[in-house]
Amino acid sequence: QTLIIASFIVAFLKLTIAYYVYSKNKSSKVNFIFAQLFIAQAVWDLGKGIMWILNDPQVAMYFAKISYTGYIFFVFVLPHFCWVYLKRQNFIRTKIGLAVWYSFMLAFIALLWFTPFVISGFIQVEEANLGYDITLLTYDFGPAYTYFFLWFQIVPIIYGFAIFTRKYFKTNYPDVKER
Repeated sequence: QTLIIASFIVAFLKLTIAYYVYSKNKSSKVNFIFAQLFIAQAVWDLGKGIMWILNDPQVAMYFAKISYTGYIFFVFVLPHFCWVYLKRQNFIRTKIGLAVWYSFMLAFIALLWFTPFVISGFIQVEEANLGYDITLLTYDFGPAYTYFFLWFQIVPIIYGFAIFTRKYFKTNYPDVKER
């Protein structure tokens, strides 16, 4: 139950942070993309929380897909945020490049919603070892998930972390380091 409650609290905090950052400068592209990242994370947390409290697996699957849609969106927007925030110019920042980049996101979302290739169902996980006497549903991933995980999840997250870390250590501007 604590995990479920935490999911809702964290989602609320992420929505609050998204609103706060966006409201600081609504015309800033960086703030807009940052808000999208946190909204996507909140959707992920809300979907999981709702999925865990439902007893009907079909309805729970609907919220699982909403949840994972938020996560897929986050994974694809994160590198875009990094490029805009660090003012990196590359092919993907062009209109054609962004169309290609986000077409992969739309393809994965379509696979998620219309096939069992991303999430094929649920497995139940006993959380008794954590002191909770509850059963939570968790995803039973399909064959496309491994591909997604490797190329569209791990690589962008490591890449984003690496370019931000590099910028932090290379810059001589204290305000950039502070951000």
